[in-house]
Amino acid sequence: PIDREPEEILVDLETGPYRLGDFQQFHLSLDAEKGFDTNPFLNYIALTEEVGELARAFKLMWSRESRLRAEGLSSQAALQTAMATHRAKIQEELADCLAYLFKLSNYAGIDLEQAYLEKMNINARRIWQDSRVVRDGREDGSS
Repeated sequence: PIDREPEEILVDLETGPYRLGDFQQFHLSLDAEKGFDTNPFLNYIALTEEVGELARAFKLMWSRESRLRAEGLSSQAALQTAMATHRAKIQEELADCLAYLFKLSNYAGIDLEQAYLEKMNINARRIWQDSRVVRDGREDGSS
């Protein structure tokens, strides 16, 4: 149910404590107001496109870091300099990806905050060795 305008929701998001559900509500309202296509398949494709744009931004940052290291900067200094150069684009693409995650969650009827907390609770209880799960954190042991 959409009971508020996106601009009104956005003001609340910018000024007060908020939850992921508030962002999901914003996207429901925005989709309705702007007449955006809510087809989950189309929006999944759009998400993958945004992930590709994020990958490009990271690739450019990586290239810059490599050049700076070749010029004699330390790895840390090169990374910090490259990140500063590309931070705005990375920020923009991360925000686009997040927007599509909110939208897809809405279309699937998933409370993203609750899903995230449940999954991270499982991950926190997992036993990891060499970047692999040795024992799952679920009560029943399933993945």
